[in-house]
Amino acid sequence: WQDEAASKAYLRKWVLEKKLTSRMDDLQPGEWFRTKIGEFQRLVAEWQAKQRAFNEIKRFEPKRPEGEEDEFKKVAMELDIDALENVCDMGNGEPLFASFKFEDWALLTLQYELHLLQAAFTKDANDPERPGVHEDHLAFYYAKYYKKQLSPKQFGKDTVAEVVDLAKDFVKFDAERKVLVSVLPEEQQKPDVFLKGPEASR
Repeated sequence: WQDEAASKAYLRKWVLEKKLTSRMDDLQPGEWFRTKIGEFQRLVAEWQAKQRAFNEIKRFEPKRPEGEEDEFKKVAMELDIDALENVCDMGNGEPLFASFKFEDWALLTLQYELHLLQAAFTKDANDPERPGVHEDHLAFYYAKYYKKQLSPKQFGKDTVAEVVDLAKDFVKFDAERKVLVSVLPEEQQKPDVFLKGPEASR
């Protein structure tokens, strides 16, 4: 009996490990994912339009006196980003992302995409024994969901794990199972939370 129980336990462990580390080649992005990524892409386009409009208006504003400009920068530096309710207005009409450059938008997009991939995979796999994307297959699923390659070199990194570390405030690889998991409480998983990531890292 003990041998039989031990054999079953071993087999069960083997099956679970196999499921964690094997690829689901036929898995397809579901409707929930397509809706979420579409909403995010439209929102980013709106933010970028607001950024362009704000900076265009700012070009024609008279330059602040040096002391006043320094005080303005000091207030901006001391701003509690996590407490900011409206990312499009920090209280003076300036959006949080007014100074974003290409690399800031790229980091924002990466962080949201990795988080969304983690959530979408668990929904689409619909299998409690597959709790997340395994580290070995992140690039595969990223390409399947986003129709583009995940290139660490594009972010100045050498490995996928280093790329994930760029989004450590939102996702991480579980230390024991090596699968991608969220570090955000569900109530905080809104797009503007990800917008605060690049600004906070300045």
